[in-house]
Amino acid sequence: MDGLAQKYQTDCEALKNRLVNLNASIYGKVYFPTRSNNLKELGKLIGASWTAPDASGLQSLVWRHRWEETGESQHQEMLLTYNREDCEALWLLAEELSKIIASADEHVNIDFADQPKQHATELGHQIHEEFQSILRYAHADYDKKRVSIRPQ
Repeated sequence: MDGLAQKYQTDCEALKNRLVNLNASIYGKVYFPTRSNNLKELGKLIGASWTAPDASGLQSLVWRHRWEETGESQHQEMLLTYNREDCEALWLLAEELSKIIASADEHVNIDFADQPKQHATELGHQIHEEFQSILRYAHADYDKKRVSIRPQ
């Protein structure tokens, strides 16, 4: 971005301060029922779609190269469509995250790792309590109770 700022003789600091890495808001915090957190998988889950069946970041580089090499507008159009659809998917994802934040307490299928709702039967509660006890005792005075062998 600094190169562009120099080229166009402008200050990009205000823009940099507004940029958000949406993946940082998801990774390790929100678990969608997908195999990965890439935009294509998450986007398809929440209703986004791409015109080109092979749409990807790598394919966009191919379209860009072909456009620069041949000057054919079809490659430019494919690239612009891909970028627009990626932006739309990102917008949908940001909206979905906002909805999750606003209504997580009301939905049974949304849970917080640090404060699980723990909808369980009486047997389930007993099992949870047993696991909590195991975890408590597994860490209590660990250094004092372990066996270590030292060379002489």
